[in-house]
Amino acid sequence: MRRICCAPGASNCTAADNPVIEVVLRLTQASAPAFNPATVQPVDAEIMGVMRGLGDFSPKPWAARFRELQQRGGRIDITQARIAQGDTIAIGSGSLSIDPNGQLDGQLDVTVTGLEPFLVSIGAQQAIQKSPNMDKVAGMLNRLSPGLGDVARQQAGANLSLGINMLGKPATLEGRNAVTLPLRLKDGTAYLGPIPLGSTPVLF
Repeated sequence: MRRICCAPGASNCTAADNPVIEVVLRLTQASAPAFNPATVQPVDAEIMGVMRGLGDFSPKPWAARFRELQQRGGRIDITQARIAQGDTIAIGSGSLSIDPNGQLDGQLDVTVTGLEPFLVSIGAQQAIQKSPNMDKVAGMLNRLSPGLGDVARQQAGANLSLGINMLGKPATLEGRNAVTLPLRLKDGTAYLGPIPLGSTPVLF
Protein backbone atom coordinates (compact mmCIF):
# COMPACT_ATOMS: atom_id res chain seq x y z
CA MET A 1 0.00 0.00 0.00
CA ARG A 2 1.35 3.43 -0.93
CA ARG A 3 0.04 6.81 0.19
CA ILE A 4 -0.03 9.71 -2.27
CA CYS A 5 -0.85 13.38 -1.85
CA CYS A 6 -1.03 16.10 -4.46
CA ALA A 7 2.20 18.06 -4.52
CA PRO A 8 1.77 21.69 -3.40
CA GLY A 9 1.30 23.95 -6.40
CA ALA A 10 0.80 21.06 -8.83
CA SER A 11 -1.19 22.22 -11.84
CA ASN A 12 -3.55 19.25 -11.77
CA CYS A 13 -4.66 19.78 -8.15
CA THR A 14 -7.82 21.60 -7.11
CA ALA A 15 -9.27 22.74 -3.79
CA ALA A 16 -11.32 19.55 -3.65
CA ASP A 17 -8.29 17.23 -3.90
CA ASN A 18 -7.98 14.49 -1.29
CA PRO A 19 -5.19 12.11 -0.39
CA VAL A 20 -5.32 8.79 -2.21
CA ILE A 21 -4.00 5.32 -1.43
CA GLU A 22 -2.53 2.89 -3.96
CA VAL A 23 -3.32 -0.73 -3.12
CA VAL A 24 -1.88 -3.92 -4.62
CA LEU A 25 -3.52 -7.28 -3.91
CA ARG A 26 -1.67 -10.48 -4.83
CA LEU A 27 -3.13 -13.97 -4.43
CA THR A 28 -1.47 -17.30 -5.18
CA GLN A 29 -3.59 -20.45 -5.40
CA ALA A 30 -6.24 -18.82 -3.22
CA SER A 31 -9.74 -20.23 -2.86
CA ALA A 32 -12.86 -19.39 -0.87
CA PRO A 33 -15.37 -22.23 -1.40
CA ALA A 34 -17.84 -20.81 1.15
CA PHE A 35 -17.95 -17.39 -0.52
CA ASN A 36 -18.81 -17.85 -4.18
CA PRO A 37 -18.94 -20.66 -6.79
CA ALA A 38 -16.42 -18.67 -8.84
CA THR A 39 -13.82 -18.97 -6.06
CA VAL A 40 -14.00 -22.70 -5.38
CA GLN A 41 -11.09 -23.47 -7.71
CA PRO A 42 -7.71 -21.93 -6.76
CA VAL A 43 -7.04 -18.49 -8.22
CA ASP A 44 -3.87 -16.52 -8.95
CA ALA A 45 -4.50 -12.79 -9.02
CA GLU A 46 -2.76 -9.43 -9.05
CA ILE A 47 -5.01 -6.39 -8.70
CA MET A 48 -3.76 -2.81 -8.54
CA GLY A 49 -6.05 0.04 -7.60
CA VAL A 50 -6.27 3.57 -6.27
CA MET A 51 -8.69 4.66 -3.54
CA ARG A 52 -9.81 8.26 -4.11
CA GLY A 53 -11.87 10.45 -1.80
CA LEU A 54 -10.30 9.69 1.57
CA GLY A 55 -10.24 12.33 4.25
CA ASP A 56 -6.86 11.50 5.77
CA PHE A 57 -4.18 8.85 6.28
CA SER A 58 -4.90 8.15 9.94
CA PRO A 59 -4.74 4.45 10.93
CA LYS A 60 -8.19 2.83 10.94
CA PRO A 61 -9.85 -0.51 10.15
CA TRP A 62 -10.56 -1.16 6.48
CA ALA A 63 -14.31 -1.22 7.16
CA ALA A 64 -14.10 2.31 8.59
CA ARG A 65 -12.01 3.47 5.65
CA PHE A 66 -14.49 2.04 3.14
CA ARG A 67 -17.38 3.70 4.99
CA GLU A 68 -15.55 7.02 4.86
CA LEU A 69 -14.96 6.55 1.14
CA GLN A 70 -18.68 5.95 0.57
CA GLN A 71 -19.78 8.90 2.67
CA ARG A 72 -17.40 11.24 0.85
CA GLY A 73 -18.50 10.04 -2.60
CA GLY A 74 -15.10 8.50 -3.32
CA ARG A 75 -14.24 5.66 -5.64
CA ILE A 76 -11.84 2.79 -6.23
CA ASP A 77 -10.09 2.88 -9.60
CA ILE A 78 -8.92 -0.59 -10.65
CA THR A 79 -5.98 0.37 -12.82
CA GLN A 80 -4.86 -3.14 -13.70
CA ALA A 81 -6.08 -6.61 -12.79
CA ARG A 82 -5.07 -10.08 -13.93
CA ILE A 83 -6.78 -13.22 -12.65
CA ALA A 84 -5.98 -16.80 -13.68
CA GLN A 85 -7.99 -19.89 -12.75
CA GLY A 86 -7.19 -23.12 -14.54
CA ASP A 87 -7.43 -22.47 -18.29
CA THR A 88 -9.28 -19.19 -17.73
CA ILE A 89 -7.38 -15.88 -17.75
CA ALA A 90 -8.96 -12.45 -17.35
CA ILE A 91 -7.56 -8.94 -17.33
CA GLY A 92 -9.51 -5.75 -16.70
CA SER A 93 -9.76 -2.21 -15.41
CA GLY A 94 -12.47 0.24 -14.44
CA SER A 95 -13.93 2.30 -11.63
CA LEU A 96 -16.06 1.26 -8.65
CA SER A 97 -17.94 3.14 -5.97
CA ILE A 98 -19.49 1.87 -2.72
CA ASP A 99 -23.23 2.08 -2.15
CA PRO A 100 -24.85 2.97 1.21
CA ASN A 101 -25.16 -0.75 2.02
CA GLY A 102 -21.40 -1.23 1.78
CA GLN A 103 -21.51 -3.05 -1.56
CA LEU A 104 -19.42 -2.34 -4.64
CA ASP A 105 -21.12 -0.62 -7.55
CA GLY A 106 -19.69 0.01 -11.00
CA GLN A 107 -18.21 -1.66 -14.03
CA LEU A 108 -14.91 -3.10 -15.20
CA ASP A 109 -14.08 -3.84 -18.83
CA VAL A 110 -12.77 -7.40 -18.77
CA THR A 111 -11.06 -9.45 -21.47
CA VAL A 112 -11.36 -13.21 -20.91
CA THR A 113 -9.85 -16.24 -22.57
CA GLY A 114 -10.88 -19.78 -21.68
CA LEU A 115 -14.38 -18.61 -20.79
CA GLU A 116 -16.21 -21.92 -21.29
CA PRO A 117 -14.56 -23.93 -18.46
CA PHE A 118 -15.17 -21.02 -16.11
CA LEU A 119 -18.88 -20.93 -17.00
CA VAL A 120 -19.07 -24.68 -16.37
CA SER A 121 -17.33 -24.35 -13.00
CA ILE A 122 -19.86 -21.79 -11.71
CA GLY A 123 -22.91 -23.63 -13.07
CA ALA A 124 -23.83 -20.77 -15.41
CA GLN A 125 -25.79 -23.03 -17.78
CA GLN A 126 -28.08 -24.19 -14.98
CA ALA A 127 -28.45 -20.62 -13.69
CA ILE A 128 -29.66 -19.41 -17.09
CA GLN A 129 -32.01 -22.36 -17.53
CA LYS A 130 -33.60 -21.70 -14.12
CA SER A 131 -33.67 -17.90 -14.30
CA PRO A 132 -37.03 -16.04 -13.99
CA ASN A 133 -36.54 -14.53 -17.46
CA MET A 134 -36.06 -17.98 -18.97
CA ASP A 135 -39.18 -19.19 -17.13
CA LYS A 136 -41.21 -16.42 -18.79
CA VAL A 137 -39.84 -17.18 -22.26
CA ALA A 138 -40.36 -20.92 -21.85
CA GLY A 139 -43.91 -20.38 -20.61
CA MET A 140 -44.80 -18.23 -23.62
CA LEU A 141 -43.33 -20.79 -26.05
CA ASN A 142 -45.10 -23.69 -24.35
CA ARG A 143 -48.40 -21.90 -24.84
CA LEU A 144 -47.66 -21.67 -28.56
CA SER A 145 -46.57 -25.30 -28.80
CA PRO A 146 -46.33 -27.71 -25.85
CA GLY A 147 -42.72 -28.65 -25.22
CA LEU A 148 -41.25 -25.81 -27.27
CA GLY A 149 -40.30 -23.86 -24.16
CA ASP A 150 -38.37 -26.83 -22.73
CA VAL A 151 -36.41 -27.14 -25.97
CA ALA A 152 -35.59 -23.43 -25.85
CA ARG A 153 -34.47 -23.75 -22.22
CA GLN A 154 -32.05 -26.55 -23.06
CA GLN A 155 -30.70 -24.70 -26.09
CA ALA A 156 -30.17 -21.53 -24.04
CA GLY A 157 -27.90 -23.43 -21.69
CA ALA A 158 -26.10 -25.44 -24.36
CA ASN A 159 -25.31 -22.36 -26.45
CA LEU A 160 -24.39 -20.12 -23.52
CA SER A 161 -20.69 -19.77 -24.33
CA LEU A 162 -21.41 -19.09 -28.01
CA GLY A 163 -24.01 -16.49 -27.10
CA ILE A 164 -21.70 -14.64 -24.72
CA ASN A 165 -18.94 -14.56 -27.30
CA MET A 166 -21.40 -13.04 -29.78
CA LEU A 167 -22.44 -10.39 -27.26
CA GLY A 168 -18.85 -9.39 -26.47
CA LYS A 169 -16.06 -7.99 -28.59
CA PRO A 170 -13.53 -10.43 -30.09
CA ALA A 171 -10.04 -9.95 -28.63
CA THR A 172 -6.70 -11.68 -28.13
CA LEU A 173 -5.19 -12.30 -24.71
CA GLU A 174 -1.73 -13.76 -24.22
CA GLY A 175 -1.83 -15.27 -27.71
CA ARG A 176 -5.26 -16.88 -27.29
CA ASN A 177 -8.69 -16.00 -28.66
CA ALA A 178 -10.64 -13.98 -26.11
CA VAL A 179 -13.73 -11.84 -25.65
CA THR A 180 -14.15 -8.45 -23.97
CA LEU A 181 -17.23 -8.05 -21.76
CA PRO A 182 -18.45 -5.71 -19.03
CA LEU A 183 -18.13 -6.99 -15.46
CA ARG A 184 -20.93 -5.17 -13.62
CA LEU A 185 -21.33 -5.00 -9.86
CA LYS A 186 -24.74 -3.91 -8.64
CA ASP A 187 -26.83 -4.47 -5.49
CA GLY A 188 -24.48 -7.11 -4.13
CA THR A 189 -24.25 -9.21 -7.31
CA ALA A 190 -21.56 -9.46 -9.99
CA TYR A 191 -22.51 -10.00 -13.65
CA LEU A 192 -20.17 -10.95 -16.50
CA GLY A 193 -22.14 -9.71 -19.47
CA PRO A 194 -25.61 -11.24 -18.88
CA ILE A 195 -24.36 -13.99 -16.55
CA PRO A 196 -24.74 -13.59 -12.76
CA LEU A 197 -21.51 -14.71 -11.09
CA GLY A 198 -22.74 -14.55 -7.52
CA SER A 199 -22.63 -12.30 -4.49
CA THR A 200 -20.05 -9.60 -3.84
CA PRO A 201 -18.63 -8.88 -0.36
CA VAL A 202 -20.08 -6.29 2.00
CA LEU A 203 -17.27 -3.85 2.85
CA PHE A 204 -18.73 -2.39 6.04
